[in-house]
Amino acid sequence: MNQCGDAVDAAAEQVADNVRANIDGLPVFVNSFRGDRQAASVTIADESGLELQAVGGVLTRAASSAGLEVSS
Repeated sequence: MNQCGDAVDAAAEQVADNVRANIDGLPVFVNSFRGDRQAASVTIADESGLELQAVGGVLTRAASSAGLEVSS
C-alpha cells in the first residue's frame, strides 16, 4: 500500500464509523478501489440506506464530520 491509498482508506473507514454511530445496526461497508487513482466508497447495505441519505443526509453528514469536503 502507499501513503495516499492508506489515507483514502482511513478517511473512508472514519466516514463508515460516523455512519454506524448514527444508524441502528444496519450494515455499513467500505470498498477500496486501487488503480491509477485511489478511491473508496461507503455503502449502507440496506434498502433503507437510500432514504437515510435522501431525507437525512446521513452519508453527507458523516463525511463532513470526518473533515471531508462534500460538494455536488
